[in-house]
Amino acid sequence: MTRIVLAVAVLVVIAILPALLGGDPTSQNLSAARAPASWTAKPTAQQAEILIAEAVIAVGGTPRAISIDGQDFAVVLRDALSDDPALTEFLDRRDPRLTWWRLDADGGLAGRIEPMRHLLGTDGLGRDQLTRLLHGLRMTASFAGMVTLLVITAGAILGLLAALSPRWLDEVVMRSLEAVYAFPVFLIVVLGTLYLGVSVAALALLIALIELPDATRFTRGAALRVRVEEYVRAARALGLSTTQLAWRHLFPAILSLLPPYGAIVFARAVAIESALSFLALGFQEPQITLGLFLAEASAQMEARPLPLLVATGFLVLLVLIVLILGQTGRQGRPERML
Repeated sequence: MTRIVLAVAVLVVIAILPALLGGDPTSQNLSAARAPASWTAKPTAQQAEILIAEAVIAVGGTPRAISIDGQDFAVVLRDALSDDPALTEFLDRRDPRLTWWRLDADGGLAGRIEPMRHLLGTDGLGRDQLTRLLHGLRMTASFAGMVTLLVITAGAILGLLAALSPRWLDEVVMRSLEAVYAFPVFLIVVLGTLYLGVSVAALALLIALIELPDATRFTRGAALRVRVEEYVRAARALGLSTTQLAWRHLFPAILSLLPPYGAIVFARAVAIESALSFLALGFQEPQITLGLFLAEASAQMEARPLPLLVATGFLVLLVLIVLILGQTGRQGRPERML
């Protein structure tokens, strides 16, 4: 029970933390636009001058000269502004990267350029790496959950159909699905995206197609085992039709086995999506997933290994949590269902 609560809590944090941090992982930070990836997002002198001029104009002033010395700056105005102390407070709230104070009695302004700390640094467009990583983690988890739902649903339907159908129809269904094994995963994705395009729905359908034969084989085998149980034979002897047997006995038995198998499908979907995105065959910018983040972080692995290590740890943690949930659910089932 403790493992379930802990795993669910971590999944909830994964879901809501990006929203709590705020920000759009696809939008660039203008204070670091076209700047190299760094531990701090500090505007260049030219960018800072633009920010300072915009701030002064926003309060009704006209800058005559702006001087920047390191992180300190001073502004000479054409006309003095009011002596209202709320003026600098407004400027401070307008942009956290700039701290303002009065320079002299003539109404000049001065301040300091404040670097903004980022735990994992920023990328080449000034976007916070931790925020992008959390958004990518949520995107990957949502996508893998979508694929798992598709695979489990289609696999359960086709597995029951194959188990309860005449032998010739069983052979047609299973041999048709096994034809997918003849094609490499990457070839299926490349050919599929050529016709369907690169989208969330298209990639989900293609990865679900890759996983569908195994899911169908699994549910078919489970249905065949349950079909020979004594209570199923007794129900058939009482006159239940094939549809009634499937709905009342076979489907509940298979349903009890799907969560642990679904955890395996989820883990495989995460691995396939991450590999495809890492190789630029899956999601593309401006979307962000764990695979895309790993690809970007690996390009700077020697200089900045921390983002790559943290992203890898998040990937492993996500898979382990789902597998723990699936295994915990399996342990609580009656032996007959296993």
